[in-house]
Amino acid sequence: MAREQSILLGETGQALVLEVPEGRPSSDPRARIYDQRYDPTDSTQPVADSSSAGTIARDSVSTTFASASGVSQTNPKTLNLTSGTGVTVGRVYLATNAGGQKERIEIAKLSSNTGTATQGLAFDYTSADTFVSTRCTYTPASALFSTTPGSEGWLGDEGNLGNRFAVRWDYTVSSVNYVTWTYFTLVRRRFTSLLTAQEFAAYIPDMAGGEWGEQFGKRFQPQIDLAQGDVTDELAAIGIEIDKVRSPDAVRRLIAYRAAVRCGAAGMGPAGIESVVFRDWWDKEYREWFTKVSATQGAIAVDTDDDGLLTAAEVKFTQPFLVR
Repeated sequence: MAREQSILLGETGQALVLEVPEGRPSSDPRARIYDQRYDPTDSTQPVADSSSAGTIARDSVSTTFASASGVSQTNPKTLNLTSGTGVTVGRVYLATNAGGQKERIEIAKLSSNTGTATQGLAFDYTSADTFVSTRCTYTPASALFSTTPGSEGWLGDEGNLGNRFAVRWDYTVSSVNYVTWTYFTLVRRRFTSLLTAQEFAAYIPDMAGGEWGEQFGKRFQPQIDLAQGDVTDELAAIGIEIDKVRSPDAVRRLIAYRAAVRCGAAGMGPAGIESVVFRDWWDKEYREWFTKVSATQGAIAVDTDDDGLLTAAEVKFTQPFLVR
């Protein structure tokens, strides 16, 4: 569940998104936006409230498995669903079996009521086990994005560019009330290529199977989310907004390395390698790559003839990583 978003200055119709961690809410949640520069009790706060303006809704997908699917099947990636209506390739859904086992599943392909997951399922599912979306969206009222001089909205005022707003989400899952906070930054240009669980697996292939029991099936998403926040905060600490990084690949790699550090800190890592050793090794890689990304220009050496040696001609300079 990504807790960080970017919202474009003055562009109406943008939605704030929450993937509810506890499951599918029993009804539409309530969302309130706060400017963190002000005390929450200030008369201007919250700057927006879904109960009075804007549109808030849960994603419509709430279906079941039509037949056996999962880890014990010939193809553990196949999802035999009762209905594929609304299921979207690239989105993540929550599956729960009768034994209470849960996992997040990213959709790679959909044909009618048969879906294909990006990775093999961790558990088994039978008829009537649930497959639901936990995604909720809040689209603030257009007045909040107004750029009209003298009556600018909070998200249409250039004076708020770079500001990090907080969103409080109140919702109920299985008769229990929850509060979750997410955040967004007001920007001119949105950085859209943050890290997915599938990309993390590609960057750190040794992590496959290294997830411990209580978290098994979440595909390291908690660590990825924390890592994205870490990278955002560390760049901000040296005066760089994450959306100003020119190279999406550079930031994805940065988040992947930081997520590996988070995994090691949580006691997870490849078989045969102590988690502390794993953590420290990737922390070194992260620090080195962070230094390159946060520089105004990166130099990448390329062994073009694969002879194991680098000549002056084989040192290639990229365009600056950062937009200053």
